[in-house]
Amino acid sequence: MMSCFFVAKSICAQIEKAICRFWWGSKDRQCKIHWKTRADLFKAKFEVGLGFRDMHLFNLALLAKQVWRLHSSPNSLLSQCLKARYYPNADILHAHIGVNPSFSWRSIQQASWVIQKGTCWKIGNGHHINIWEDNWLSRQNGFKILTPRDTHHNLTKVSDLITTQPIICWNHNIIDQVFLPFEREHIKQIPLIQEPMDDQLMWPYGKDGTYTVKTGPSCISSLIFRCRL
Repeated sequence: MMSCFFVAKSICAQIEKAICRFWWGSKDRQCKIHWKTRADLFKAKFEVGLGFRDMHLFNLALLAKQVWRLHSSPNSLLSQCLKARYYPNADILHAHIGVNPSFSWRSIQQASWVIQKGTCWKIGNGHHINIWEDNWLSRQNGFKILTPRDTHHNLTKVSDLITTQPIICWNHNIIDQVFLPFEREHIKQIPLIQEPMDDQLMWPYGKDGTYTVKTGPSCISSLIFRCRL
């Protein structure tokens, strides 16, 4: 159920409470010793917790898997039905909740930000990557460009920064004119493929660039932790 619908935090809290009762002692013991607080049990290890599965984060990770499937399999029956109903002129990463949405679609929308913020584009031809809005600078925290939007060169897609003469490479003249010094070097160091290839959305926290529920909760926790700083 958690892979299809957004579960209220109150229900997640009840599940976590049952987990705590199990770990804090058996049914035979009347006085159970609480060695750690409930918050410490479900806090991530990098936040100095014990790393137990947070039900709310796990729910978001499962729903984010649906977002990833809709993006990676656009020809599936489910993708085509949802696209025709909710985002006919966009893709799943730029879709809105729409008018009179179903509960399942509202649930998916609750987790779309995980894929939006946690993924990074692997550059192919650069035609599908927006310079100013999408995540494509892999060596930068957040993967986004920090340089203010340029209004003089009318640059929109990453393909506008690439030249094909004599070979496929970065247009250093444009890059030096538009971007901040530290981002110029980051962009120039990104390797470009010499064969025609579409851009690919990658999940940098997995081994093969594919989103997995196993890596989802820790990534969501780190994204939330980063926003609090």
